Amino acid sequence: MNSPTIEPPGEYNSPIFYHAKMEFTSISCPEPSRVRVSFLGSGDVSSIRDRRTLVDEKSNLYLLNHQEMRCIRKLLPKWRGIPRVDDKLVLSGIIYVIRNGLCWKDAPRGYGPYKTLYSRFIRWSRKGIFLRILYRLARKSANIRTLMIDATYIPVHRTACSLGLRKIAGKQGRRIGKTPGGWTSKLHIVTDEDGRPIDLYLSGGNVSDYDGAKVLLKRFPRAAQLLADRGYDADWFRKALKKKGIEPCVPGRKNR
Repeated sequence: MNSPTIEPPGEYNSPIFYHAKMEFTSISCPEPSRVRVSFLGSGDVSSIRDRRTLVDEKSNLYLLNHQEMRCIRKLLPKWRGIPRVDDKLVLSGIIYVIRNGLCWKDAPRGYGPYKTLYSRFIRWSRKGIFLRILYRLARKSANIRTLMIDATYIPVHRTACSLGLRKIAGKQGRRIGKTPGGWTSKLHIVTDEDGRPIDLYLSGGNVSDYDGAKVLLKRFPRAAQLLADRGYDADWFRKALKKKGIEPCVPGRKNR
């Protein structure tokens, strides 16, 4: 038997303001099914609508799914004492800010106080948490038969230029150096043959490609060959690669 069709009154002619509860005595009952219809007040409906909106907004805030969190959960530091804010929500907020190039204070309110995002990012960056996550995820799925290496300059904002000269407790200062183009940093990257980064090193802009390659060379995974431009054409670099069993594919300089 087909279920009866219920039309709401005119002022409630919308699914938002209409709610029906149907009770059937028995599927095989010969009598027509008894239907009880109840209409919710506008206040109740608005509260339901608000709850649904909050659920939708909450689900849209997460940029990491359960499988991705399961892959990196063992790499996150263990908390002691008071439990920290949800890692999945905070990491999603950090990714959102960095991906969109926002100031921390412009992070959506759904991620919580922006100071929590900032402090978590700074604290885990100094501990090398994000670098460990990069190594684990990149090398787990990387195709490292062929490696590629290159470096690029990163302009430094004028308000941070003075930080390049500071050294804290004998450690190296901010990775900022003076170049003909101004104050810059240099990012040295090693990628697999698909162009996905598997290792990186940040230095001052005045550091040569040789010095960056010397640091990354110690952490090169096993590979068959390495592709690079003329900036890496040096005898010591070729010998070091062959010693590790990697064939250098580097064009020679014009004066070679």
